[in-house]
Amino acid sequence: MKQLELKVLPVFVVLITATLMWLFSNTYYFIRIQFEYQQVAAIVFTVTGLLCILVSAWRFKSADTTVNPMRPSETKTLVTKGLYRFSRNPMYFGMLLLLVGWAILLFTLTSWLGIPLFIWYMNQFQIKPEEAILQKTFGEGYQKYMAQVRRWI
Repeated sequence: MKQLELKVLPVFVVLITATLMWLFSNTYYFIRIQFEYQQVAAIVFTVTGLLCILVSAWRFKSADTTVNPMRPSETKTLVTKGLYRFSRNPMYFGMLLLLVGWAILLFTLTSWLGIPLFIWYMNQFQIKPEEAILQKTFGEGYQKYMAQVRRWI
């Protein structure tokens, strides 16, 4: 399974997961979840997720380091300010929020199966390999950061 590490762009993982969630919700829709202001909740999660992604990417760009998740070895600066004070991966957390908004919008319990699948895949094939590279690059500084800030939130 090592061959999957850093091979699929996270945005494609989100799109694949969203598609699977849609398929789950249309194939196994026996339990519907509906509540007042459901669309508003979906919009709030989606907008919050987009803001997390954009603000975090801007923080990388202003630190003059790579935003490319496929090449963590090109990272020049360890970013620890802004949302990175609360999460080591706020862009991925933003993507997770997008999927939560999508799950709310789909109205079915089965659509939520994509959420743990996304978290597992990202942890296993994106975040852990990134962390290994960042530990080699930044050594004790990254170790200290990992001890202080959680992976997701």
